[in-house]
Amino acid sequence: WKIGSTVNIYGTDFQVAGLVRYEENAFGSVWMTYSEGQRLFGTSRGFQVGYLSLVPSTDPESVRSKLLADPRISPAYSVYLEHAYTNSYNQSTSNLVVLSALMVLVSLLVITFGSYNAASLSLTERGLEIGLLTVIGFTLKKLRSFLLARALVLTLMAYSLGWLISLIFIDRQRLHASVDLIFWALRLTPFSSLLGLGLAVLFGFLGVWLASRRLSALNALTGSD
Repeated sequence: WKIGSTVNIYGTDFQVAGLVRYEENAFGSVWMTYSEGQRLFGTSRGFQVGYLSLVPSTDPESVRSKLLADPRISPAYSVYLEHAYTNSYNQSTSNLVVLSALMVLVSLLVITFGSYNAASLSLTERGLEIGLLTVIGFTLKKLRSFLLARALVLTLMAYSLGWLISLIFIDRQRLHASVDLIFWALRLTPFSSLLGLGLAVLFGFLGVWLASRRLSALNALTGSD
């Protein structure tokens, strides 16, 4: 963000009027007037964080214990020291990165497995027709190109549907997601969309290639190239 940048929180645009950075803080926060905060969050969304600044001579741990012992605070609220909250926040963001990477890996494997199953089913159900095609001169490359073209069409259809659903989900997330996730705002950029499409097609082709390896044995029997 820069001064003058527009930040969207719960569907409302805000203009950045100033930036504050210091070494000890490893997470970000958005500051606004109390009246604007009340209007934005209302009574249903509640407060995000209350920050208590102590005098240097105060023992932070004793203050935290006293606050936790106060029946007006516990069990409705949690009290953290700043460094403990920062460590917890950083660990949560790290876990999100790992989780997203695992989800991408699983998705790509599902694409490969799905295209493999579809191609294998086609080869099994159309074994006689494929054998006749090889006899009349269709090569392994041509037969494999048919399977790849079919996988490409199915992948493009599935990816287009998934992209549309993701766009709708992200649009709703912008309006309803917690401000805690403001730095994790989801968005579909042209680069990420093209990268996702390329990976989906690549792993879809991988599944077809694995399934079409049985064509090599058929070609060996018929003597085709």
